[in-house]
Amino acid sequence: MNIYFAVILMGQLLISTAFGQHVPWMSLPTVPEKISYILNHRIDFKRDSTRMIHQATHIRDYAIQFQDQQMLAVHHLYLALGYADFYEEVNTRTDFHFKQALLLAKEQSDSNLEISILAFQG
Repeated sequence: MNIYFAVILMGQLLISTAFGQHVPWMSLPTVPEKISYILNHRIDFKRDSTRMIHQATHIRDYAIQFQDQQMLAVHHLYLALGYADFYEEVNTRTDFHFKQALLLAKEQSDSNLEISILAFQG
């Protein structure tokens, strides 16, 4: 698990990993803003699968560290979308991650996240 720390730099809160990598969405104040940023700034899995998986790991680690089930759902959605892009189709791997994301969103009674997941799933 990554360790995160906050730094105030010129009035802006920056959240970084212990390895010094800046993760922009972590400094956003609310979970919906974090989710929106993550889903609107996805990494093209075909071009850079390593970075995409690395970003998914940051999302998962954050979700575990802060016990945030919504972010864990976003982690699964992020992987589902990445694998669907990579394989150019929905398959058992993408289907698993879509189902996990939807299950977690339902458990949290987060209808906005549920709708987003269903919209991405098609």
